[in-house]
Amino acid sequence: MKKLLILSLIFLASVVFSIPAYAQSAKDVLRAFKKVENTVTINEQIGKDFLAAFTDAKTEADLFYGSTEAKKRKRFTERIRKAEEAYDQAARFWDLKRNRVPYVHSNDEMMKRIYEKYPDARKSLAGTIQLSQAIGYFYAEAAAELRYAMSDYKEKK
Repeated sequence: MKKLLILSLIFLASVVFSIPAYAQSAKDVLRAFKKVENTVTINEQIGKDFLAAFTDAKTEADLFYGSTEAKKRKRFTERIRKAEEAYDQAARFWDLKRNRVPYVHSNDEMMKRIYEKYPDARKSLAGTIQLSQAIGYFYAEAAAELRYAMSDYKEKK
C-alpha cells in the first residue's frame, strides 16, 4: 500500500511538473522581439547583443506558440513567426561574418533557398552580396513584420 501511495505521488508530481509553461501573453513575445529590434546595427558587438536577444525572443516565442492566446491571435502569431524567420536569416549571416566569410554570391545554395522564401530579396541581394547588406535586409524584413504584429496586437486588445 505504501509503495502504491509513493508511486501515485510520483505520478502526480510528474504530471504537475510536466505541464508546459507558456509565455504570459502576446505582449510578452512582442516585447521580447522589440528588444531584438533595439539591438540592430551592423557592428560586431551589436551582432553579439543581437544574437543574445534573439535567443531570448525565440524562447519566449516558442513558449507563446503553444498558448491559447496564440491560437486566438492567428494573424499576430503568423507575423511573429515571420519576424522570427527573418531574424533567423540575419543570425545565419552573422554566423558567416563571425567565421570571417567576406561575402556570399547570389548563385550560392543558401541564397537560392532564401530567394524561394523571399522573392523580393532578388532585388536587394544580387550578385556578390556583402554580409552586412544581407543582415540589414533581414533586419528590415523583421521590423516590417513586427510593425504588422504590433498593429494586430492593438487591434485585438
